[in-house]
Amino acid sequence: MMRFVFSIQSAISHFNPMRPVANELRARGHDVIFATSIHIIEFIESKGFEVITVADAWTPEQVAKRDSYPLPEQGAFDIGVMFADVLPPLVLTALQEYFGDNLPDLIIRDQLEFGGYLAGEVLGIPHATLNISAGWQVAAEWLSERVIPPLTKYRKHYSLPDVDVLESLSRYLRLDMSPESLLPE
Repeated sequence: MMRFVFSIQSAISHFNPMRPVANELRARGHDVIFATSIHIIEFIESKGFEVITVADAWTPEQVAKRDSYPLPEQGAFDIGVMFADVLPPLVLTALQEYFGDNLPDLIIRDQLEFGGYLAGEVLGIPHATLNISAGWQVAAEWLSERVIPPLTKYRKHYSLPDVDVLESLSRYLRLDMSPESLLPE
């Protein structure tokens, strides 16, 4: 039996595409735990999964800061500031506190959840990316510009080896849920 942690953004739209994989692992006798912030914990628990609570990064100050951006730029704030810079250390801390020395065997993260990546890298746990949409493949350059700088900062902070961050995001495994017809040629 293995222990899997699904590290996801706090949205039902991020949970639902990962649920079939989690259900299959659980059906095969493995422990499956989700890690996310408070907004969808009750929903995930209603589906029979245990949940590790990650501190909520969306403070009123963060929401006000996001809302100060023009609407077209709010997605860049979400991804570059919240998802890649603010949330990763919160996920790392939550997983360290929950597991202590009894670490999980694999972290599976949704494509826009970078705390699972950071936790895997810092704690030496293999991590997989489950791409729940074609977004990363379609907008790789746009996403990379926002994600690589903060993740590089964290790699230096935690004295991790200097690597190509983009390649290291899915160094162990990348699963794509989108049909090939939606992916760029």
